[in-house]
Amino acid sequence: MPTTSVNLTDSLAEWVAQQVGSGAYKNASEVIREGLRTLKQQDEKNALELDLMRQKILTGLNQADHGDYSKRNVKKIIADTKKKIPALD
Repeated sequence: MPTTSVNLTDSLAEWVAQQVGSGAYKNASEVIREGLRTLKQQDEKNALELDLMRQKILTGLNQADHGDYSKRNVKKIIADTKKKIPALD
């Protein structure tokens, strides 16, 4: 397995040591690897969500190009949404 040197702030180094000391991880490398796996998963999730948002925007733009859009103004849309979801009041 390749190795990489990482400089940590004092507070991160202390937290890593606490994680190892608690027995949750065998060593600092496990803590760092777990953190990187979590960061990678979050980045992948964000990329998927961004792609979905872009698809929805393109769908909306295509619908608007074909005249398929709401004639309501923003205030009416908000009011209608609040009627459907009372917790938004």
